[in-house]
Amino acid sequence: MYFHGGAFLIASPAEPLYHKFCNTLAGSANALIVSVDYRRAPEHPLPIAFEDAWTTIQWVAAHVSGSGPEDWLNQRVDFNKVYLVGDSAGATMAHQLAPRVVDSLTQIKIHGIGSIHPYFWGSNPIGLERADPVRNKGSDDPLINPFVDGAPSFDKVVCEKMIVLVAEKDILRDRGRLYYEAMLKHRKVEFFETLGEDHVFHLFNPQLEKAKVLMSKLASFIQN
Repeated sequence: MYFHGGAFLIASPAEPLYHKFCNTLAGSANALIVSVDYRRAPEHPLPIAFEDAWTTIQWVAAHVSGSGPEDWLNQRVDFNKVYLVGDSAGATMAHQLAPRVVDSLTQIKIHGIGSIHPYFWGSNPIGLERADPVRNKGSDDPLINPFVDGAPSFDKVVCEKMIVLVAEKDILRDRGRLYYEAMLKHRKVEFFETLGEDHVFHLFNPQLEKAKVLMSKLASFIQN
């Protein structure tokens, strides 16, 4: 299941950049992808986006018995090998929703979580955030700060494996690394940093060699 980014404000599964990315990932990883739609702020303030995504996960789980409304899910999905993957705000959603899957949807199993340039913030700037006075005004809302009270504890984000991908010039890089280090205490986690690039560069320049390397890394993670 793929959760698109866009700071909860923009984009959708129909966005050409995301549609192309998901098609390429599906072919590269030999995977079936459900690209999740959700309502966006400011018309639909948080946590509506999270609840919409949760509804979609429940809809997918309704196919476990083989009698769901979509035959392509009934017949072609291994529900013991589900992946939650997202970029930016979508990676935040994967982190938040994984514990709910474990607690409420025992009929499916999260095999892996892919966190691409995760959108995590905090009120105290760190790393690259300190050098950006425009964007460094973070928030400690537990929806986007996984290190504060009220956020899912890291041991509740249950999966067989995880990969965290960051970009060297991304203002969110340092929190992505902190997230990786926190998760590493609880499970197997891979970490991959793309040098010389910024936030979700691979969506805007999919033909870039570094974007192809990122795609290969993510596809290999899903396949193996």
